Amino acid sequence: MCVEPCPYLFEVMALGRSERNMTGMGRMFAVLGFWCLIFSLMFLAGHMYIPAALFAVQTAIFVILGYLGLTEKTYLYLFGAYMLVSFTGMVYYSTFMM
Repeated sequence: MCVEPCPYLFEVMALGRSERNMTGMGRMFAVLGFWCLIFSLMFLAGHMYIPAALFAVQTAIFVILGYLGLTEKTYLYLFGAYMLVSFTGMVYYSTFMM
């Protein structure tokens, strides 16, 4: 056990970062997953279980897509499709359900 900071700790952290093989857009999808997780936890704290589950599923999807290492163009197409589906669902819900 190290009493002072372990010198190999930063090497292990750098090695883990290089093995991830995430591109810039992949990292942004991981960031989207992080924020969806935050929203999911907030919905869960507010006892809103259906939106919490929806955002938890989105978290899993974004993190998995982030680690796939796709091209930037593919990530943009996926994000555009996500926005189309989510905006269409939001407009449908606010028009016909509320």
